[in-house]
Amino acid sequence: MVSLDMSKAFGTVNIHTLIAKVQSTNTPPTIIKFVANYLIGRKAYTTYKYATSAQLKLKTGVPQGGVLSPTLFNIYMSDIPTPPEHVSLSTYADDITTLSSHVNTNTAQQNLQPYLNEIVTWTQNNDLQINPDKKSTSILFTPDQAEYNTTLNLHINNTLIPTVKHPKVLGVTYDPKLNYAQHTDLTKNKASKTTNMSKVLTSANWGKHK
Repeated sequence: MVSLDMSKAFGTVNIHTLIAKVQSTNTPPTIIKFVANYLIGRKAYTTYKYATSAQLKLKTGVPQGGVLSPTLFNIYMSDIPTPPEHVSLSTYADDITTLSSHVNTNTAQQNLQPYLNEIVTWTQNNDLQINPDKKSTSILFTPDQAEYNTTLNLHINNTLIPTVKHPKVLGVTYDPKLNYAQHTDLTKNKASKTTNMSKVLTSANWGKHK
């Protein structure tokens, strides 16, 4: 499995490309015009103490925290290349996860690498950027303990994607055995800290009343 991280994806969306993609849908022309007016001509400025910077016209991106932004970004991502046979793709906002399954690790990698190349080309054509050596990760799920330390040979723009044992994808921590033991332990520890804090705050000698 490979989890790809896109750098500041919401802020680098090409507005004109996005509007063209919205136009290719069955969205009514009135709504398309509204979306175009919503995106084009936005300005931003910075304030610090009593000083205010000059306004700068935003040429890219969808409004951060905007109600329409997730839907617009999904439309922007809708024409990402379809995975080939033996390869699957899952996307959620700017998180891209692709997976290939085979009894032979090398075969799985050979199936996956060409599709990674397609994704990279698509992101470049859509003014998006993938971070191959920072937050992007790869992991090998296997029942064979001898393969737990295998380093996968998967690349993005000739940069090796780091192979990790416990990547975190959409709040879930995975492990090579795929038994979610690491995720369970992390969840338990997090809950224990909250429980212990509650115990301290509700102490019989001091703190808030139960």
